[in-house]
Amino acid sequence: MSEQQWPRQRGSEAEFSDRFGQARTDRFRQAFHEGDPAGDALFDDPATRATHMKQLRTALANGQAAPDDAPAVRAFVADMRESLANVDWKRIARARRVILSIPILDHSIALGPGSLTNTYSSPAIATVLTATGRLVDGALRRLTDTRNWLYHLYFEDALRPGGGGFEHTGMVRAMHAFSRAQRRGRGGGT
Repeated sequence: MSEQQWPRQRGSEAEFSDRFGQARTDRFRQAFHEGDPAGDALFDDPATRATHMKQLRTALANGQAAPDDAPAVRAFVADMRESLANVDWKRIARARRVILSIPILDHSIALGPGSLTNTYSSPAIATVLTATGRLVDGALRRLTDTRNWLYHLYFEDALRPGGGGFEHTGMVRAMHAFSRAQRRGRGGGT
């Protein structure tokens, strides 16, 4: 059992553990309390955020950070690359073929508005979006960003460093870290 308390707003720990197992329960608790240290470091200092984002966009597109990029950018890209160390690329290729066999209209509905509707039904997520003032006003942008990210995953080797999927997945991760930084800046915690 972890020293960190189970987040009550996420439901019953026992039910979660029964459904997903103890290992995932422990991993969820850790992720809930820690966030994304490599992503969050990009936005620790408001004065460096713009520089970090410019460097990050270039580094993700290239698949690696430049030697003179900020330490937080280099660490983030290294973390992205390390997460791919044990990927079964043949399995990824098979999954790509499967997803490409699904009609595009189904993707547009199920993975666009359909997925976000389900996501926004979570009070925790709706609370964050309401606090940022973007629950309604930013919805079209989030739909477009989600669709753009998803389409970049369709290409062969998209998740390899420098691929469109790698780049866009890194940017999605950075956007979530930025949202957490904004929330912390308003005293909202992780």
